[in-house]
Amino acid sequence: MRNALFVAVVCGACTAPLEFQCDTTQQCASSGQRGRCESTGYCSFADEGCESGFRYGEWATASLRTRCTDAAACPNGICRGCAVQLEVGQRYSCARLNDGTVECWGANGSSPLGRGNPSSGDASVGRVLASATRPLTGVVDLSAGSYHACAALEGGGALCWGANGNLQLGDGDGGTPARALPAPVIGTGGKPLEGVVDVAAGFDHTCARRANGELSCWGNNSNGALGDRTHVSRAVAAGVLTGAGAPFVASQVSCSLTSSCAITDGGIWCWGGGGYGQLATGNLAEQDHPVQARKGGDPLQGATRLTMGNYSGCATLGAEGVAVCWGENGLGQLGDGTTQMRSTASEVLTAAGGPPLDGVTDVASFDHACAVTRSGEAWCWGENASGELGSGTVGGPGARAPFPTRVVVGASGEPFLGLVQIRTGSAHTCGLRDDGTVWCWGSNSDGQLGAADRSLVSATPRQVALECP
Repeated sequence: MRNALFVAVVCGACTAPLEFQCDTTQQCASSGQRGRCESTGYCSFADEGCESGFRYGEWATASLRTRCTDAAACPNGICRGCAVQLEVGQRYSCARLNDGTVECWGANGSSPLGRGNPSSGDASVGRVLASATRPLTGVVDLSAGSYHACAALEGGGALCWGANGNLQLGDGDGGTPARALPAPVIGTGGKPLEGVVDVAAGFDHTCARRANGELSCWGNNSNGALGDRTHVSRAVAAGVLTGAGAPFVASQVSCSLTSSCAITDGGIWCWGGGGYGQLATGNLAEQDHPVQARKGGDPLQGATRLTMGNYSGCATLGAEGVAVCWGENGLGQLGDGTTQMRSTASEVLTAAGGPPLDGVTDVASFDHACAVTRSGEAWCWGENASGELGSGTVGGPGARAPFPTRVVVGASGEPFLGLVQIRTGSAHTCGLRDDGTVWCWGSNSDGQLGAADRSLVSATPRQVALECP
């Protein structure tokens, strides 16, 4: 790492400026002005006279010194990307960065931003903190629930923060309604849960997958969403059990409002509330242990990716990457051209009577659903009251798209490309591109798009200004 302070002091005694190359934005400061580290490896500072909004400093290489940064390479004045994972709650968004830290923005009513300041009105992009003085580090997986978030750590631990009214933080303390800083998830015997490799946060329950594939869940269990063959809500992690009482093993897990689903050997198994068909079992009964989901009359097989929304779920199947969805469909979120609830999985159709949407590599579900295809394009369907489909139009109350519509760039209508991950909130959507940048669209009522203007409604993607390390 280079030392910015040392260079600044030495250059103060020089007759000509010396070059200084930065590694991090934190190294870019001059006369109290905070700058940023550009992809060129040189510092720039805010300058309204530049189209990009930034000008290289006096310590840049001679060919760049005092020049404006490239606006074409820095849309909205933001140059570099550093995100490796994206997660979205109801009205907030989070990204895991390439240094193992986490940044969140948006609604903070129950402290899901992890700032250490309960119910802060600050919706801007900022680090999740481990304590009042240092950021959370060592995060290897992240999940954003409705009003709480959780992280898996290097070494196998798990932390959660935010709302805890139904024990969804798993902190062993049922008397704390919310936490503004991450707290360890507690397992059996009162010790921190160990061996965690990924986490899944729902509305008021959470699950974790361990290195041996076994699942543990905690929080509200009134619908059997913990899958432990009881309806006892828990402030500590409890193992998910098969119908025979053995530990349930899975390769992926996802949580919704009242239910959970997981992938095991390509099959999907679900448990919890089933009143909207969200378990895909062919009926509306709730289950207190995993039961196999179905597609039509057959077991649902070949699943490679799984996501749960409010009362619906979606998955990708087989090498072809065919998208299927099930459950509530009042807003067209199943993408089959109807508003008919379905208790088994059905294919997402590209048009009435058309072929299924395939080539899907990632999928997300809420009251609207979205998918990323192998081409890097994104397609969304379902509710579009606030432009959350990214199709270039804001539909207003009751608006919806019964089939997938392409996410586009601005007024040009060109496809928005380069996406590798997509996530949906209650009225907004965010996507992660292959360059590490994060883009969001839809409603910004709580700052969930990363913009300062709370009245903003964007029907096309806007880049989020991450504070890259």
